[in-house]
Amino acid sequence: MISIRLIVETVAEGYGVRAADIVSQRRTASVIWPRQVAMWLSRELTPCSLQVIGRHIGAREHGTVSHAIDVVRRTIDDNETLRAEVEALATAVEAVAVGRALLGKPIPTDFDVVAMARRLLATPGAASMISTDEVRALAAAVLHTADAMTEEEIIHG
Repeated sequence: MISIRLIVETVAEGYGVRAADIVSQRRTASVIWPRQVAMWLSRELTPCSLQVIGRHIGAREHGTVSHAIDVVRRTIDDNETLRAEVEALATAVEAVAVGRALLGKPIPTDFDVVAMARRLLATPGAASMISTDEVRALAAAVLHTADAMTEEEIIHG
């Protein structure tokens, strides 16, 4: 699930600012564009209203959020480089959301992981034909765990 928090964290990382600064009352140049992008992405990627977006991003009024959305829309319409940058952030948000959703699923136990590993090793290109559940089952077997790994374990080992 895509949340405003996830969007703010991803945008902050993408622009090299702190998420706390995006949701703060600070108006420094280094934070204004990332904050506006976070508002635009929140409108594009969530069903949240302008009021809800404003409440989560620095207790801002819906008019401020609407203005930010308009600024980003006009800017990315006119600037191909910034459009690609914002689209890359949207893709990153979606990828993280999918990854988090997969982490919450139990690891399948009904796969013959040894046969699957042999098939992968014996057939070039077979890796592109296995399902996400098969990948997760293989990973669990390799890691000798039947429990889903937490995001923290995946990131930090």
